[in-house]
Amino acid sequence: MADADWITAAVTRFERPLLVYVRGLLGRTGREADVVQEAFLELCRASRKDVEPKLAPWLFTVARRRALDHLRKERRMTVLTTDPPSVARSAADLLEQQDSTESVMARLGRLPAPQQEVVRLKFLEQFSYREIAGVTGLSESHVGVLIHTAIQSLRRSFTESETPLEARS
Repeated sequence: MADADWITAAVTRFERPLLVYVRGLLGRTGREADVVQEAFLELCRASRKDVEPKLAPWLFTVARRRALDHLRKERRMTVLTTDPPSVARSAADLLEQQDSTESVMARLGRLPAPQQEVVRLKFLEQFSYREIAGVTGLSESHVGVLIHTAIQSLRRSFTESETPLEARS
């Protein structure tokens, strides 16, 4: 496959996931596409033989750095958000899934930013702890601790919301 075809294939495969990831870091600012475009421009300048074996983590790392550069310029952090993927099913199933997804995403949005980021990379992008560590610059064990803590917090938040009001007093 020629380099141009390889880059086109990379854009086709990773543009949407990168947009979702960067939107989670920046929020809906309108700059997400610019950050992703910068990542692909860097891919065009990179050596294919160095990047190809680790393409997904490499792209997410570059996009993360670019997004953080944008945030540093503004000197503020925003709440992470994302558009959850939807699967076509019956209207009732779709509505139930949407309610569940919105509930999880709302609770995820209340977690500290580092926990949100590693959970998104693990469960939305299906990255390994090693790949997440490479993207975020954290150790694999720290990634594991963040994911464990986030999952415990999410479980606790669902358990607390299901507790009857009388029992909460």
